[in-house]
Amino acid sequence: MGFYDVNQFARKDVLQGIRVGSVHLGNLMLTHFTFEAGAVVPPHAHPHEQITFLLSGEMEFTFKGETRLIRAGEGCAVPPGETHSVRALTDAAAIDCWHPVREDYIVI
Repeated sequence: MGFYDVNQFARKDVLQGIRVGSVHLGNLMLTHFTFEAGAVVPPHAHPHEQITFLLSGEMEFTFKGETRLIRAGEGCAVPPGETHSVRALTDAAAIDCWHPVREDYIVI
């Protein structure tokens, strides 16, 4: 894949109030998430490296036992195996980068 537009991604629901679209190469993935206010990603961990960048809105991001309010332009870098969670305080959008590719976020 070459050029892309996140607004044209095919999307799927991953949790209540959370949708994802994605683009990927062999070992790297970018996802575009939209969150409805109040949507929650419960505490979880995965073997992937994750870098989150909030595009719009506000959310609480919990990582290593610390909960922070993050706003557009802010984010969090999560190493493999670290437990983290999210609660959208407003409607929000975020970009996540992943290594390796998360097969469960491939949307066709």
